[in-house]
Amino acid sequence: MPRTITVLDELPRGSTGKIVRRELQALLDPDGTSASEQD
Repeated sequence: MPRTITVLDELPRGSTGKIVRRELQALLDPDGTSASEQD
């Protein structure tokens, strides 16, 4: 998935990485069908 690399590259560096991970989930899963809610 080359797109994943691009997204990670464009995402800002969060202090904890939590926000970055959430935004990444939202970008890769706009429909929210993943288990992102079970964080």
